[in-house]
Amino acid sequence: MNLQTDFWQGAQDTVLIITAEKRWTRGELAACIACYAETLARTDSPEAVIYTRDNLKFIIAFFAALQAGKEVILIQDQPAFRKLEAALKIDDDFIDVARQSGHARLQEVDLSAAQTAFFTSGSSDTPKKIYKTYAALLRELTAVDKYLAPGLKPDTVILTTVSMLHLYGMTFALLYSLAKGLVITGERLDTPEALSAQLAVPGNYWLISSPAFLERLANYRAEYTFASCPYLITSSGGPLSRNGALGLGEIFHTAPVEILGSTETGVVAHRQTALETQWELFPGITAGTDAEG
Repeated sequence: MNLQTDFWQGAQDTVLIITAEKRWTRGELAACIACYAETLARTDSPEAVIYTRDNLKFIIAFFAALQAGKEVILIQDQPAFRKLEAALKIDDDFIDVARQSGHARLQEVDLSAAQTAFFTSGSSDTPKKIYKTYAALLRELTAVDKYLAPGLKPDTVILTTVSMLHLYGMTFALLYSLAKGLVITGERLDTPEALSAQLAVPGNYWLISSPAFLERLANYRAEYTFASCPYLITSSGGPLSRNGALGLGEIFHTAPVEILGSTETGVVAHRQTALETQWELFPGITAGTDAEG
């Protein structure tokens, strides 16, 4: 599977997203995005602020805002979203996934310079706003693909416990998945029980998660049962302990891959924590030290 970054070209009946209600084809998703792009283009605000926990609604909102020429600002916290004074705020209530327009068609728009603002976690300081162009976001995919592509299985389905409002979720769960033609689940999995319910259906699953969620699975693994196993697990957003990685290996019979990176740097390195301690740079990535070491 090659990288295809013109996501809306290709077979229109190809399924890209699955939810509890339906299977969304490329054509259906593009039509919904085009419909909302027309709506957003009629607003005066140069910015679109987005907050949603729903993967499907986020995908529609994000690409519609870019298509409408808006600068996209991603807010990871609902209280902060509610307090923010902005002319154009997009949340779950704004997006009606049933809304369609028969005449709406995605226009050919050069999105390469389109800006998206992410916020750092604020773990070491006040959260900072970091801008990424759409072209920069897509460039990340090449390094990711050189590492992951050899192990990807046909008909892979993406399960995610992390938000696409974060750069990690944006890169892996959204952009890379679309570029590889992988199927994305529309609902975020917030609990081990939700993951167990999803894994009750056999499939080739890739679990995109965080240390907090994975450590919980490992520490309380005796309490959960899973009918099938994801063949690939990735983790980012903090360190994953070796004991946690080994515990996940007992549950799912695979060694999770830790991703090192940040909002500022993007992806940097990877390692399988249960098998190795040293980080390996992603292909094409270089690293060094500055004057402060």
